[in-house]
Amino acid sequence: THLHDAGTACIAIQGASVGLVARSSNTSACGTDAIWARQTSIELVDHTIGSGTSQGLTLADVSGTIRNLDASHHNGTRASLFLEEQNGGLVLEGLELNATGSTPGLDVLRSRNVRVTNVRVTGAPEVHDDASAGTLVNLTALGHGTGTGVLVEHGRGSGAVRILESNVSGYGTGLATRGVTGESSNLPVHSNGTSWH
Repeated sequence: THLHDAGTACIAIQGASVGLVARSSNTSACGTDAIWARQTSIELVDHTIGSGTSQGLTLADVSGTIRNLDASHHNGTRASLFLEEQNGGLVLEGLELNATGSTPGLDVLRSRNVRVTNVRVTGAPEVHDDASAGTLVNLTALGHGTGTGVLVEHGRGSGAVRILESNVSGYGTGLATRGVTGESSNLPVHSNGTSWH
């Protein structure tokens, strides 16, 4: 299935009473979002996001599975994958993401228990985590000599950001953290088995 040439989104879905199942599909030239989903369930397997869309997947409070997502040709002004208000329940594995300019490949906002396995991001910044907690396993991040690989802002007191068995290379700064006064109780970033170079 090839969905393309939309004004706002190639797919928009909202509500617990509906869901999306798509296999071996692709989207391109979708306007704002390739797929926009909120408070619903998704099974997305072997999906390709082409060029010509501002943001790839925009997901808020979504459960289900996203496996083998290829957004390596995403060239929009926003993230390949944007997650917001997640609290577990969404399996994310086998992702190929592209960061374009100042926009990260993976952008996570106000979320908990996010787990992403086997993800490859090219460009900078590769991963932006804001007021969120979760685990990245087998992350491969390839920069072009400048910018930041992983940016963690504010964190959460309920859980840490964990980066496990990963490889982050080719950035001016591999890992950057930011916070403000009063956030000292938030948990620090954990890195185990990860190469930063």
